[in-house]
Amino acid sequence: MYKHIPAIAPGLSKMLVALLLSSAIAGITPSCLAQNLIAHWPLDEPASPYSDVGLNGITLLQDPTTTTAIAVPGIAGGAAELSWQSVPGTSTRLFATNSALQTDSFGFSFWINPNYLNNGDNFIAKEMPYTTVVSGAQSVAWQVRVGLTNTAGSAPIELIVRGNNPTNSNFYGNVFSTTKLPLFTSSSNWIHIAGGYDTTSGSLTLFVNGVQSTSGNSIPGARSSDGSPFDVGTGKNGANFAVFAAGANIDDVQLYNGPLSALDVVFLMANPGQDSRPFYITQMTVDPTSGNITASVISTNSANMSYVTQVSTNLNGFVAITNVVTLGQATTITLPKSVVDSMFGAGSYSSLFLKIYLLNCFTGCD
Repeated sequence: MYKHIPAIAPGLSKMLVALLLSSAIAGITPSCLAQNLIAHWPLDEPASPYSDVGLNGITLLQDPTTTTAIAVPGIAGGAAELSWQSVPGTSTRLFATNSALQTDSFGFSFWINPNYLNNGDNFIAKEMPYTTVVSGAQSVAWQVRVGLTNTAGSAPIELIVRGNNPTNSNFYGNVFSTTKLPLFTSSSNWIHIAGGYDTTSGSLTLFVNGVQSTSGNSIPGARSSDGSPFDVGTGKNGANFAVFAAGANIDDVQLYNGPLSALDVVFLMANPGQDSRPFYITQMTVDPTSGNITASVISTNSANMSYVTQVSTNLNGFVAITNVVTLGQATTITLPKSVVDSMFGAGSYSSLFLKIYLLNCFTGCD
């Protein structure tokens, strides 16, 4: 996956500098598709509020009328236990409201460690405006839940999309996981759940521990960008409870504005606690006096990842010029003109191309 960003340096009008970027882990490229990270809640805090480590800063809050989430060890750092107590009598609801959450297409990734699953229990959901036309689970725009069937004491995970137009037939498709989870019991295993829906194509996919299931009944056109909250655990419709939290520990909840690809899911499963935001350039400049090139990049991973920068004057014969270790989500790479000149000869090139990718990915990453 390459991104081309041309820039004409002031005072260096004959020099065109382009940057080509590729990011990968061990030969696997997180996809640079249409989806962008909306929110990423690691759930490492001992209690609400839970911070979003993405770029939108969307805080996830505890609903005080529901059972308080309990801090527990997670798949990566801490996690939150969705639980039930007789007072207040409703299982845990965590919720967030922000304009960035209002997307019709969506993608998600999270981990669960079951404590006690029952048919119909909810993991995550997007609410719809208050309605009396439908009730219960019918009054949420979409949700990921435990399926309603019970086969030998187990059930699949279900992603169902209803949209925000509440009618008795509001249905845009559902998909069940091939993998089934035991009901009414606890587990020592963390389970990865991911997927999403594309409102333009109607594509509806669900991954459980990397195994993909695709819907055959989904249709395009579902809308859920109506200002309603996003819920983890118990979900509401207006002031009414609509769906109830599964008994499970939940960790590393991520939301995207489009469905995740199989490569995204492979990456996320292999890297708990990290997200699949694309590796891209936010700014590039050429100093008009020194000719030094500076590029600011957002890395797929937040820190301590080693990237190689290679240069070429003709898109052939790329030569390594420097390595850089990302310091955080934003990292600056500086290439002195003197170093570039020593490689190609001062004044001998009119274009310069830079290729940046992870240190361990030299082939099969584009």
